[in-house]
Amino acid sequence: MATSILSLFGNEVDPFEQQQQAFQQRLSQATDPQAFIATVGSNLGGQLGGLASNLLGAPSREQKIQKIYQAVGNISDPLGQAQEAYRLFQQEGMPKEAQMVLQSIRELQKEADANAREAAKIKARETLASSLSTLDPTKPEDQLKLATLAAQAGEGGMAGTAFTAAGALKRTKAEKEAEIQSAKNRTKAVKGLKKDIAPEVADMIGADKAIFAKFVDATLLAKDEKNKTEIRTVGNKVKIITYNPTNGNVVRSEDLGPAPTPTKNVITIDQKGQGKYAETVGAKTAEEDVAFVSTVEKAADTLPKINETLKLLKTGDITTGFGAEFLLNVNRVRSQLMADKKAGKTVTDTQVLDAMLGSEVFPMIDALGIGARGLDTPAEREFLRGVFTGTIQMNKDTLVRLTEIRKNVAERAVAKFNKRLGEGYFKRYEEALGRNLKPIELSAQEPSVSNW
Repeated sequence: MATSILSLFGNEVDPFEQQQQAFQQRLSQATDPQAFIATVGSNLGGQLGGLASNLLGAPSREQKIQKIYQAVGNISDPLGQAQEAYRLFQQEGMPKEAQMVLQSIRELQKEADANAREAAKIKARETLASSLSTLDPTKPEDQLKLATLAAQAGEGGMAGTAFTAAGALKRTKAEKEAEIQSAKNRTKAVKGLKKDIAPEVADMIGADKAIFAKFVDATLLAKDEKNKTEIRTVGNKVKIITYNPTNGNVVRSEDLGPAPTPTKNVITIDQKGQGKYAETVGAKTAEEDVAFVSTVEKAADTLPKINETLKLLKTGDITTGFGAEFLLNVNRVRSQLMADKKAGKTVTDTQVLDAMLGSEVFPMIDALGIGARGLDTPAEREFLRGVFTGTIQMNKDTLVRLTEIRKNVAERAVAKFNKRLGEGYFKRYEEALGRNLKPIELSAQEPSVSNW
């Protein structure tokens, strides 16, 4: 407990009182008038000497102490009081008294420091108690804060536990962040290998190390085999399909993992009407796309025959025009009965031409998209043949022109298909088909459709 320094010098005997006590003792011992007078005179001289000393401005020790006591008496803080008294004693040239006060200062300072530490600990405990409800034990930074507050409150066990937990959480957080970054890197690699892959599928593959490894293995194997791969969602599975790019045949199909769940959109009243409209338009568009692709495929298949027909018309030994049937029969007789080789070649070329013109009727109907329902009678077929491909009764120039028209129709259909394919028009068709369509390459001699 801090005490005032005013008590340090409280037990000392006043010199004046001590002098008076001695005077009274000597006076009681005086046995004759001379001794009595000498004792009184001696005491009076001492008093006059002290009075003279005071009058000359030289205060006594006791007076100085009293003066200092008065100067520090109004200071309520014991430590502050002692520090001020020490300064004044030093100033008055009283080292002994100053040393006594200095010892008191040291004791008072220790007591003040202990009180400050206890006050700080009490405040830290209050802060710790109020913070427990706001700190998140799953966050490393909050665990470190808890460790600091517990240490300040003197709770060593709690501080150690919190510090250990913070370290473990920090390592876990770093590991999670590293794995997230690794998944992002894997997803980026997937998108680099498959430019047209759906983002959610790429995320699914990149998120799982095993699935990513299977994807990479299948891709590299297909590359070594000079094959191609496609990522397709079939039912609730994502598959990687390896196929031969030359003929489109599937080499193998492997499951990669479950298909990602599509994002569900909230449908408003207006959107319901739009959805019905989109459903109707989508169904109609799908039918048209299927019909168009089928028509183009057939048109590409007929182009070699059309080219061969055109070549036969321009370079072959054929009989056409008015009376073609009669002349054909004449040449047939000459070939058979007279062994006329030239007539025989004319018969052969003309019959081949007639057959080729007849076989091109129905593919042309599909290419033009007008349908052939109900056109089953010979008369109807002859009518269509005359309109679309021609007959040998027409003159040669007409047949050449009709054949060139058929060729142009087929080539325009292929060109239109290639243009739409390049614009991504058939993306939904390809998804439903399960593989990508390829552009159709046409050559002057023989169009190539082997990539279908």
